[in-house]
Order: sequence, then structure tokens, then C-alpha cells
Amino acid sequence: MLKSYLRSAVRTLLKNRVPSVINVVGLSIAVACGVTVYLFLRVYYTLDTEHANGDRIYMVEHVEREDGEAVRWGTAPLALAPTLAADAPQVERAVRVQWGGGDVRTAEASFEERVAFADPGFFDVFTFPLAAGSPAALTAPGQVILSDEAARKFFGTADAVGRRLTVTLGEGGPQAVTVGAVADPFPNNASFRFDVLLPFDARPTTGEPADAWAADVHATFLLLRRPEDVAAVEAQMGRYLARWNDARPERPVEGFRFENLIRPDRDAYTVRARPTEAAHPAFAGLMVGMAAFMMLLSCVNYVNISLGAATRRLKEIGVRKVLGSTKNQLIAQFMAENLLLCALALVLGLGLAAVFLVPLFNQLFVLDIGLSFTEDWGLGVFLLGLLAFVGVASGAYPAFYVASFQPALILQRKQGLAEKRWLTRGLLTLQFTIAFLAVITTVLLLLNGRYLVGLAWGYAPDDVLTVRLSDPAQFAPLQEAAMELAAVESTAGSTEHLGAGMGWVAFTTDGEEEERETLTLTVGPGYAETMGLRLRRGRYVDATSADDRAHAAVVTERFVEKQGWSDGLGETLRIDGQDVTVVGVIEDVLVNPVEHPPGILIRGAEEGYRFLTVRTTPGGLAGTRSALAATWAARAPDLPFEAFAQREVFDTQFESYGNLARGLGYLAGLALLIACMGVFGLATQNVARRLKEVSVRKVLGATVPHLVFLVNRAFVAILTVAALVATAVSYGAFAALASFDAANLMPLTPLPFVTAYVLVFLMVAVSVASQSRTLALAPPADALRSE
Repeated sequence: MLKSYLRSAVRTLLKNRVPSVINVVGLSIAVACGVTVYLFLRVYYTLDTEHANGDRIYMVEHVEREDGEAVRWGTAPLALAPTLAADAPQVERAVRVQWGGGDVRTAEASFEERVAFADPGFFDVFTFPLAAGSPAALTAPGQVILSDEAARKFFGTADAVGRRLTVTLGEGGPQAVTVGAVADPFPNNASFRFDVLLPFDARPTTGEPADAWAADVHATFLLLRRPEDVAAVEAQMGRYLARWNDARPERPVEGFRFENLIRPDRDAYTVRARPTEAAHPAFAGLMVGMAAFMMLLSCVNYVNISLGAATRRLKEIGVRKVLGSTKNQLIAQFMAENLLLCALALVLGLGLAAVFLVPLFNQLFVLDIGLSFTEDWGLGVFLLGLLAFVGVASGAYPAFYVASFQPALILQRKQGLAEKRWLTRGLLTLQFTIAFLAVITTVLLLLNGRYLVGLAWGYAPDDVLTVRLSDPAQFAPLQEAAMELAAVESTAGSTEHLGAGMGWVAFTTDGEEEERETLTLTVGPGYAETMGLRLRRGRYVDATSADDRAHAAVVTERFVEKQGWSDGLGETLRIDGQDVTVVGVIEDVLVNPVEHPPGILIRGAEEGYRFLTVRTTPGGLAGTRSALAATWAARAPDLPFEAFAQREVFDTQFESYGNLARGLGYLAGLALLIACMGVFGLATQNVARRLKEVSVRKVLGATVPHLVFLVNRAFVAILTVAALVATAVSYGAFAALASFDAANLMPLTPLPFVTAYVLVFLMVAVSVASQSRTLALAPPADALRSE
């Protein structure tokens, strides 16, 4: 019986090629989206689960109070790990991890790398398998451990163990190290990883002892003897809290938190400076919604096409029933056809995911997901479940509905699908409403991206070059070399810099005891003029005056607004135990293009600059960069020259925003493609059903344009309704977003809506063009010959 069903299903699909191809392609797109989202979520919700001790590894976090709200941080005091290892019997191992930037040089090339520093027990806590070498390299002086990726970058395919590297960290000089071990390639769900790993004692320090409580460390991990011991460790943290607050009273801490590595808290994504990644439920929901959205479109398209195709099978159904076929047998036959079609779509969808969507996803979101049945047995289970779901969701209604027809009514030509046209038209309207929404949203994102690029920055970023210094001692000779260049108009130094390394400062205002924080810039003479900052009132800080450096500050208008001041000039702040007076207010400046301008406090500095900023004449940027790079190479040949044009500081944010817009654009294109394939299929069936009627109208003198409109007017009505609904929904969503004070939204114009209308209507016109041509060219005699 099953063999008979399958044979009949193959014949039917081959006989009805157009609707079969449309359904296979539509479902395959949905399957490809579903598989890609599954692969992403599998990685997203299994981050760092590869470690054998994962259920016993806990990260130490702390809670501070900022602007009246509790904020979790992933950092901990430097002394906490060794203290807990000595005091708490429940702690089997305690390791600290610190990150820093460094220059890594081989005999052939130099690389700017993120360097990790870890305590000796690192490989006892984390099970990072090594491809070569021994974990003992982490305790051996002068040795370094590399990731597989870093080893290939530095040495190619050659054996890296025993090879020599020169590492320069911070302000220290170059250090010769030997590669002692190379890690296996990290799994794609590893968010906690390293490229260059050195002993913790090799990190650059400011002279603090290893048991200092005032200093922070980026990450502290505890390996407990049993997972349930975490409660006992938490109970004794009060005494350490007092030590930390005594060591740094300017930033009081409310308490410590412990979070398991492989079972993160629901709000783990809110932890600032968290050493590992955490899944954001909104992003996961967006991914699931995308897959469900494509699946809904495809299933709706399938039901529409299937109901339309049933018109051509009415006689077959009537004859089968007259010859003894039962309703259940017909349902089984239709479901067999549906499952065969869904199986074909599954195979094609896997191919689309592997060749197109997964690589695209990795490129857009900088991920490393892959499609492999050998490494992920759950993928096979997911695909079987997806096949069953799609088969039932798309084919059940047409199968049960068509199988219920009465044979007498069919053979008397009294049975038809006219009573179900409201359903097919309603489903098609839903499809195009979703397609319109996707296109409108994509156009809005793209236009808003252009709006962000064109935002006023609050200063003059053009023709400004900034050099990041490895050592403050490099500032004077580089500034001297810059001032000798004809294209250079002015120079300035700073400890922090706009858009590339701003700091935070804690302060209190008059009448308040609770500290708050704001972004800060510590700058040298001429910085405001070189950057083109715009003074609203008052004056700039005089960085050459010791009194101004200690007791004066300039703030942005946003800072004044956040403090509730009317003017700001003359207001007093308390910073590090000193009174600081606001002597000037500048225009708000852009720090992140997708966020509101923050409050910024600017103070003066005389030395210790980490940035040299240079303003050039128009067109002089490239020559100035080359000249300063030559000066740098002559004075510091072992260090990389790092300079950037100020216009480049938001390139990463613009790229991420553009990736999001492009990703949604691909989704909108796929949604529109599915909807237009549905229109094509329905138009094909519509023409076949009404060909005799059209032929009679031709004989009676009807014109071709009139006939084309007559046959396709239902589609025009459907598109009009869908456009109106989508416009209302998208406009309401945009207005709601604007009411929440969303940052940097462009003014809403008719352009995105008009663009969507034109694009969708053109796509539909192309979809029905071939069928309209059939109507225009079909000889009436051929259609009426049988009458």
C-alpha cells in the first residue's frame, strides 16, 4: 500500500510540475531558515559547555549602585582568588584571568593581539585540550601558550612548539618567549577562549602587590569541590566585601554574586565586563521569530497553491471515490504526496543552508556555526521533527478538505472551490502583508543607517588623525615631528580620546552623598581646538595651569541636563576628595551613533598622554600619517604604528548596523519571493480555470487590457489591502519606538512606504506577466472547440 501511495505521489508531482516546484522552493527556503536558526541557537545556548568541570566552575561578580540602580559587574578584587583558595575549604581551585593588548612579533611579521594572563591552575579548571606541548608551559618562565588559530597565523602549518616570539606588553620593553604549547581548535560554542596565554605574573602592573584589594582583575573563576558548595562560599563573602570597600571607598560595592559557567542566570547578559558571553533572550526570540515567520509564509503559500491545484483534480477524486476509495485512503494519498514534496524541500533546504545561509550568517554576525550530522546528532532529530511539522502544517488542511468532496456533486460539476476563495485570498493577503512589513522595515533600516552616517558629531572630525601611543614618552618627539609638517595645523595630547578609549570618573554634587559616574576626557593644551569642540558658554580648561587641572572642568550640555542644572557654570562637583568647578559647557558630542549623546566631563592634564591628535589641512591626512609612521619606525622599530582618522571611529558600529539591515533585507527578499511564487501559481491556475470565459469575452469584443485586469483584479485588491494594513502597522510601530525616546531615529517620511509599494507591485506584475501574455495570445477557437 505504501509503495502504491509513493508511486502515485511521484506521478502526481511530475504531472503538476508548476505547483510542485513552487511548493518545493517555498518550503525549502523556510527549511533553510529553520536549520540556520537551529544551528545558531544550539551554539547560543550551549556556550562553554565543553568543559568537563563546567557544573563546578563559578564566576565571581559584584554589584554596585549607579544612579539608584543595582548594576552587576564581572570583575573582582585582585586579592580575592588567593584569599578564597586559602580560606574556603569548598574551593578546590581559584584562578584569575586578565586581558591586555600586546604586540607579538615573529621573524617575519608583527601582529597586534589580545593577550590573556592566567594563574597556574588555569588548565585544572578549564579543560582546553592541547594539540602539542604541556600545560606546564603556563608556569614556566619565558614560555607562552597559543591557540590553534594564533599558531597558524604566526607560523603557518609548521610545528609551533619551540619557536620564538617577541612580545611587547603595555609600556614595557620587548620580551623574548618560546612557544611551550598549542591548544586544539576551540569548539564553535566556546565564548571563553584565548589566542596568546601568558602566566598571570607576566601581566603589566602599576606596582600593586599580588594580594592588593584596591585593584581589580577582569575575571575570577572558582572550581568548587561540589556544585552545592556555592551557598557556603556565598555565606562567607561579607568579610571580603568589607576589605574591598575599605581599599577603595570611592566606589562602594553592595555584594558579590556567583554565576555558574554553563548555567548562566537569566539576566546574565546584563552583567558589565562579563568575561564570557551570555545569551540575550530578545536576540534569540528574534531568531526564532524569523524562522517561524518564514515557515508561516511557506505553509500559507502551500495551502494556497494546493487548494488551487485541487480544482484540476476534482474528476480524479470523483472517479476514485466511485471506484471504492475511502476518505481515509484519499487523505493518505494526499499526505503521501505532501510528505514526498516536503522531503524534497528538506534536501534542497539543507543545501541552501549549507551553501548560502550559514556562511551568510557567519559573515553578518561574526559567528562560527557549521552544519555537521557527525558532530551534532540533534540536527537529525530536529530535521525529522521539522519534516513532520511541515508535512502536517502545510498539507493536512488541503488533504482533509479535498478528500471530503462528494463524488456525485463532482461528476455533476456542482462541486467546486468557489466557497473557499475567501480563504485563499485571506491567506494571500496575510502573505503580502508580511512581505510589505519586511520590505518597509528593511528600507527604514537602510535609510536610518544613512541618517546615522550623516549625524552631526558635535565637533569637526574631518582632517583629524589620532596616533595611539605605546608609551607617554613617545608623545613629545612625535608632536615635534608633526609640527614640522606643512600640512599640520595643530596638535594636542590626551589621556583619553573621543570614540577610542574614554574613561569613567566618579563624582558627587552639592547636597548629595551618593556617587555617580560619567564619561571623562583628560586632555592637554589645545585639544578642544584641535578636535573642533564647540563651546556654548564659559571657557575651556587651561591645561597649563596647575589650579585649573586640579579644580576646573568643562561638561557637555547633556551632563548639565542630567544634573538638573539650569546653566551649569559655577556648579561644584566633588571628585577624588577635591572640589571641581564647572567653568565651561560644550555642545553634546557623539560617542555612539545608535545612542543618545552621554554626559561627558573634561579635565586638563599636563603629561602622561596616551594619544596624539593632529589636525591637518584638507587633503593632508594621508601624507601626515606616512610621515609620522616613518618617525615612529625610526624611534620604535619593534612597536606597531597605530593611527586612525577620526572619521573612522564609528566604522565598526556602522558596519554592524549595515549587517543587520542587510540580513533583514535578505529575509525580506525571501519573503517577497515566496509570496510572488504563490501569486504565480494562483495566476496560472486562475488563467486555466477562466480560459473559456476569457475566450467568449474575446469573441464578444473585449479588449486585452480589459481581460488582463478582469482576471487579475483580485490580486490588485489583495495588494491594496495588504499595503494599507502593513503601512498602518509599521507606522504605529515606528511612532511607538519614537515615543520611547529611541536614539537617533530619522524623521519618518513617505519614502520607505512608497519604495515598498513600487517594489512589491513590480514583483507581482512580473509574476503574473507570463500568464497575462497567455491570455492575450490564446486563440479563442482553441478554447471553445470542445463546446
